[in-house]
Amino acid sequence: MTRSLTELPNQAPDDIPAYPMPRAQRCPLDPPPALSALRSDGPMTRVRLWDGSTPWLVTRYAEQRALLSDPRVSADTTREGYPYQSESLRDRYLSIVHSGRRRVAVGDIEVAGQVIRAGEGIVMPNEIANRDAEMFPDPEGLDVHRDARGHLAFGFGVHQCLGQPLARVELQVVYGTLYRRVPSLALAADPAQIPFKHDGVVYGVYELPVTW
Repeated sequence: MTRSLTELPNQAPDDIPAYPMPRAQRCPLDPPPALSALRSDGPMTRVRLWDGSTPWLVTRYAEQRALLSDPRVSADTTREGYPYQSESLRDRYLSIVHSGRRRVAVGDIEVAGQVIRAGEGIVMPNEIANRDAEMFPDPEGLDVHRDARGHLAFGFGVHQCLGQPLARVELQVVYGTLYRRVPSLALAADPAQIPFKHDGVVYGVYELPVTW
């Protein structure tokens, strides 16, 4: 079962950060600054969810990759200890999202010198693992030529997105066709005024005004 605050004797509630963390307004697509700070502290830590549970948060590339390929990690949302995003989203299937992949351990797993017990929840925000400097040099820089074949955007191992080939083809076809057909396409609003979906499962924008 996922541990609650009262079951962690050496940690006061204020010592355990709430998850998910707020994003920086200047660049809302970047991982939250507090999330990056947790990665600097170590590969795994506890976070506090909306219901008071304290699942493991895995912030580094190697540990996320290991857990995503481990058969003792389950994506079954009906298992006790599964770290739901919110009460209203208990039965939603979580896919490629910015709120972390949610899993529950079905057996004891030792990772990074710590033991995740069977029944404990696990949250793996892949966008922070994909910026792990030990795996990707200059992770904060946009480099369209970098070798990023090891990224975790579609998961890894037995916990991998089955629709990723279709998603890749769709993106290649859509973007190429869009900019070829509408070469003058441009944003029609101040980027700071674009309303982002901070309250949804899939992160994005509510609307994106454009002009051409």
